[in-house]
This record gives sequence, C-alpha cells and structure tokens, in this order.
Amino acid sequence: MSYFKQAGIEYKAITKMEDWQKLIEEGPENAVVVFMHGEVMPIPTKYGEDYEAFYRDLARLVKDRGWILVAPVGLFTWVIGNSETVGYTKEVDGASVSAFREALGLPPINPWCDANAQISELGDTVSRVLGIEIPSSVDAARAIAVGGDMEPLWYFYKVPENVKTAEFDGVKKPFYAVAAWKAGKGVLVWGGLGGGDEMKKAAITTVVVAYILDPTLAEKTPPPPPPITPEKVYTYALIVFVVLMLAALIVVIIKGRK
Repeated sequence: MSYFKQAGIEYKAITKMEDWQKLIEEGPENAVVVFMHGEVMPIPTKYGEDYEAFYRDLARLVKDRGWILVAPVGLFTWVIGNSETVGYTKEVDGASVSAFREALGLPPINPWCDANAQISELGDTVSRVLGIEIPSSVDAARAIAVGGDMEPLWYFYKVPENVKTAEFDGVKKPFYAVAAWKAGKGVLVWGGLGGGDEMKKAAITTVVVAYILDPTLAEKTPPPPPPITPEKVYTYALIVFVVLMLAALIVVIIKGRK
C-alpha cells in the first residue's frame, strides 16, 4: 500500500466478504479491482460452492461494466475461499481457472510457464517515469500463453521465445506476464508472478495500476535516476516493515478511474 501512496493512487481496501459481495451486486462502471491474495479467489457466501455462477457474474462486470481486474500473482482462481461456505481455502484446480476463462470468453491458455520473463520497454519506461524501481527479470511461474489470434493489449514482461513457448494447434505462442487481455468493455491483467521478493511484486502492481489510470505515462520522459540517500534507505526499511504487517487476503478497489 505504501507504493500506492508514493504513486498518488487513491484506493479502498475491502477486507470483509459482505463488502465484496455488495460491490459485485452494485457493479459500478469502470472499477479497477486489484486482487492481493495470490491464487485464492474470495467467493461471496451467497454463491455457496457454485464458483461457476460467481465467475459468470464477475465476467459480466468485466465485459459489460468495464471492470479491470488486476491479478498479479500465481495461477489466478486456482483456489476459492470464504470463512462460511467453502472454508478459507478450497482448491478446485484447473476447473476453476477454465470456468473463469470461459466466462470471460477468452481462448484456451497455458499457464505452466516456470520460466523467467524479461521486462518490456513499456514496463521499464513507466516505472522510471514514476520513480518506482521494478526488476528487469521476474519469476513468471504462471505467466500465460494464449491460443488463437488473441494478443495482449500491452505487457510488462515476456518470456523470451528462445527460452519457452506453448503450442496451440501446431502454432507456438509466447508466454506473457503482467499482461492485459481484453474482454468486452473490460480487461483482465494476468500477472502470473511466482515466488520471491514481495516488495518487488508490490512495486510491479503499483506501476501497473498507475499505468491503467494514466496511459500517458508511457509517453513521458523518465527523469535521471536519483542518488541513494540515507533517507531513501530508511524509507525502504520502513516500507518492508509495514508490508510484513499487512493481512494477505484483501481486495483493493482503486478510486479515480473515469
């Protein structure tokens, strides 16, 4: 959350399932929703264990109401969870992933990457404009390759095609991490990031959200890199402490998108 403040991003953290259910029922237009809980999809209790019905409703909000879903980490929707009807976590494997993909109307995907991805020119430029450092290479364990003719709207990381590709009907397709895929009026930003430094993943997520809110960041000239000052070192240490104290299972709603 500290990175969000650094980037000037206003947000609302949702920590209660009833508030998440209310948001889905109200369905405000053009919401930017950031999932901060890895592979677990919080499913409102009214759905019981019927995750397919929930995904149909969530997909409708993306396609018809213009929601942008940002899922930075892991194999998104591999697990569902709530404290009342399915338990804090219930693994439903690939069936859950497929159900959500199909509800969005996306082609088949291959999420079994297990390789490192390299930063794109877009990702590098936006991060430097914001003054938020993100890694040039990331563990993209669950980056996705997408079948058919679909290409990402944009991406921050890509696995070199000489390292790994996926084959669909005899056609080799690249793996993308932290990439935006169009679905109706909305977008799914699939991160697919693996293990490693949580601060780096928080920084990447912040840069992504900032770019979603202001695409002109890609057109700006990055400032020269600032020197590392004692104050900056102290700030980094403080941010690490704060992040370690945060709860993991939250959904963040970004304010300010028109």
